[in-house]
Amino acid sequence: SSSVSANPGTCSSANNQYTVTGQVTLTNPPSTGTVTVQIVGGGSQTFTLPQSSPISYTITGQLADGASHTVNVTISGVSCASTITYTAPVSCTINCPTPNCTTLKSKKVINN
Repeated sequence: SSSVSANPGTCSSANNQYTVTGQVTLTNPPSTGTVTVQIVGGGSQTFTLPQSSPISYTITGQLADGASHTVNVTISGVSCASTITYTAPVSCTINCPTPNCTTLKSKKVINN
């Protein structure tokens, strides 16, 4: 059996993305096979068994949308899975209406 944690990071305003980190705790895992951690609709990370438990994972490049997302853990050759749901950070993109997003010019003010 397994259990999983999921910790969404903060949104990066450079690309409106965040990273999810967490751990998978295995109880009596098989000696061979794989453990796959997958964010539904997002990325995944696969580990080859045997591994020491807990297994730490990092999945980057997730779109910050403020929505609920699910992390699934599957172990090859075993009919058990673990799931956890987390809330993504809200979008951190700065919405700027066109044409106001062109290069801004600064003015130098001289006070006498």
